Amino acid sequence: MTVITLSLNNNQIGDKGAASLASALGDNARLKHLELGSNIIGHVGAECFENALKQNDALETLVLDGNNIGDEGAACFTAALIMGSSHLKRLDLRRNGIGIDGAKSLAEMFSRKNSLTELRLDDNIFGINEGRKIFDAALEGIASNCKVQLGKDRLGKKVASKHHEKAPRRENEMLPRTSLELSLQTKTKTQSGRI
Repeated sequence: MTVITLSLNNNQIGDKGAASLASALGDNARLKHLELGSNIIGHVGAECFENALKQNDALETLVLDGNNIGDEGAACFTAALIMGSSHLKRLDLRRNGIGIDGAKSLAEMFSRKNSLTELRLDDNIFGINEGRKIFDAALEGIASNCKVQLGKDRLGKKVASKHHEKAPRRENEMLPRTSLELSLQTKTKTQSGRI
């Protein structure tokens, strides 16, 4: 069996746990979705993911909402998406203490080709108005498939794609027998595994 989705939200893994996961992620060719929300991951953990994403070409979704990567961590993800072979489509950095410098760094990635189709930046410290200015300027005149979420504002224009993407999996949809989905959360009553 192959793990394709790993959800470790609310487990307080910190930078040390993030380093271990990032190390394993570098060579993993099967994991598609990794959720690490509310895990006290800082910029050191983000640096580890920078290196892993430069090597990994399988991961499509990385959710790091509710951590504290800050501006330095935001710069790490920009570097990974610009310089690496990453096929990351969805990056969720909501509630991460990202300021204006971090927002500007993330906006830089739109000046170069990358695979991102969704960037979530809600509830960061740069604010919606300043964020709108930064990302509007970065996306001006660029045909990008990426939507940038800054709270209730969604920026970016969906450009018709030549490739039809597979529809997202529905909540109760069965997974193929060869895959495994894990969800481990300490702050909820439910711990589930789907085989």
